[in-house]
Amino acid sequence: ELVKVLLEELDSLFENQASALFEKHHSCDWSKVPFIEGSYSYATKDSLKHRKNLAQNIQGKVFFAGEATHFDGHAATVHGALETAQRSVKEILKGK
Repeated sequence: ELVKVLLEELDSLFENQASALFEKHHSCDWSKVPFIEGSYSYATKDSLKHRKNLAQNIQGKVFFAGEATHFDGHAATVHGALETAQRSVKEILKGK
């Protein structure tokens, strides 16, 4: 049902070409994936804590950015994703 709704919307935007070009899809229920257990972009009572945890680098070698790691006001936005990229670069440069 979800694919049908999405294709209808895309068809309305792209002159009925989306359905004709559609080949296959894959969907995922992130709430059922171990270690992810849902979306951080949707605000819940624990999402701030999860965003802060998700934003932590791993031993100064692996750094995370993206709207889901923003914990200071712009989560779930492109603007927030860009800000987290800047945050990660600053963390990387501090380590050098």
